[in-house]
Amino acid sequence: MIDIIIPHSNTHKTREQNLKYILRYYKKNLKGANIVVVELNSKTNLSQFSYVTHLVYEMKGFVKSFCFNEGVKNTEHDLLLLVDNDILIDKEVLHNIHKIIKEVDMVLPYMPNKWIDYTKEETDVVFKEDILTGRSMRITSEAFDGKPYVRIGGACIIKRKAYEKIGGFDPYFVGWGCEDDAFYSKAKKLITVKRTNTYLHHLYHDRSNSNPYSNPHYLKNKRLYLFIDSLDKEQLIKYIKTLGTAHFKNNI
Repeated sequence: MIDIIIPHSNTHKTREQNLKYILRYYKKNLKGANIVVVELNSKTNLSQFSYVTHLVYEMKGFVKSFCFNEGVKNTEHDLLLLVDNDILIDKEVLHNIHKIIKEVDMVLPYMPNKWIDYTKEETDVVFKEDILTGRSMRITSEAFDGKPYVRIGGACIIKRKAYEKIGGFDPYFVGWGCEDDAFYSKAKKLITVKRTNTYLHHLYHDRSNSNPYSNPHYLKNKRLYLFIDSLDKEQLIKYIKTLGTAHFKNNI
């Protein structure tokens, strides 16, 4: 069995449309999976999805780290799929998920040069015809300080013990920006990680602002990520033990 954890906030109508589609997509392509939506600062009507556990919380801003950690806290299976509410993983990966992760602790289910940003029109086709046809290839993006950036966010498959070992998502990140980078930085130092040679499909959605600097906490987040990334293995283990995340037992 596998637990799928999806963070959500209903900030735009397209967010809700994407969420409802991906709930059906993962239900269809991961038979028997337990799906949990952790929603902040809104309450989307998911009554038609009787198979979904819907957790709703109010807090200042959207904190993805909290959503993933809270989702893990409220599930119990040994395998976790953490996925954003606008991301579709290739069916090839989903249908072979247990085989793919058998020899490692964590899998990023795409290559950095195989991230596809769907246009609004392409996303409409997905909804109507239930096929993945995106062609707006995004090979890399630029970090906001002008340096090349290799994508690591969007989705990951990870064993529960490995998630606990790296302390989950750092609870000190506020808003969005850099939490995925810090998570991956911890993972590559403390557990085994691999990528699959497959695509990740990013559905179109309206957005208030795509620049993380719109998050007033972004610079603080970035400094925290750079600090975490600078730690060697032993320093990182000590740091994780100081987090005080009561919902984990750090298996280090």
